[in-house]
Amino acid sequence: MVARLGYELSGSGAQRVVVMHDWFQDRTSWAPLRPYLSATEATYAFVDLRGYGASRHLEGTYTADEASADVLALAEELRWERFALVGHSMSTMVVQRLLQLAPQKITRAVAVTPCPPTGLQLDEQMLGLSKMLALADDARRLEVLRQMWGDRLSPRWIEFKARRWAETAERKAVAAYVDMYGRTDLSPKALGIATPLLVIAGAHDSPPFQPAALERSFLPYYPNARLEAFASSGHYPMAEEPPRCATVLEAFLYSTDTRSLPGAISSLGS
Repeated sequence: MVARLGYELSGSGAQRVVVMHDWFQDRTSWAPLRPYLSATEATYAFVDLRGYGASRHLEGTYTADEASADVLALAEELRWERFALVGHSMSTMVVQRLLQLAPQKITRAVAVTPCPPTGLQLDEQMLGLSKMLALADDARRLEVLRQMWGDRLSPRWIEFKARRWAETAERKAVAAYVDMYGRTDLSPKALGIATPLLVIAGAHDSPPFQPAALERSFLPYYPNARLEAFASSGHYPMAEEPPRCATVLEAFLYSTDTRSLPGAISSLGS
């Protein structure tokens, strides 16, 4: 059964764009980027998936199919017959599933530091460790995030992300979503989807999300996909380079020229 997701609208333009968040935070993860988005070209719906933010109270199966149905229900509520999609990390699995379920509704899509169509293919050990982290107390979470992210960004940044994770997400839901991005395989129905698709990748991200890895694991499935490599970003281009991320995202969303899309890769300097 579909649920009424929490969301926030921004802008008043004719372009319709649904924006989804990652595993570590609700829709407020996009806050650093929002001042640089057009208020007249597009209307953005920043959405909270079940278990997060304004949808934190919503229980479910926490799958790509369920989230896709929820997003389609929201679009119907908003009377958006056609719209673009933007997903980050975990929610790029929802973007890819929607491209399969409702291609006639999706004008184009942006996948920021995405999971490949196969999911991350986590083994049982990594799956278990990820779920343990999801259910861990705040101190343990912070310790693991410090180990994961190192010292490239400020310690205050890591503390902020750990705090926002606790403040905006239900632990049970966080643990359940591990199966969605870690084990769900969408690849059998992904091959050949022609919807224009932009992939944004950070050169300082973890190995599976780096540009070269996504060139191999993601682009071959989508003939009208291109990849933008952010030389100075890790997993959060919207927070690490917000003006540039907004510029690249909107240039793609508003473009009517897809001739340069297939197989294209470009790199943005630091």
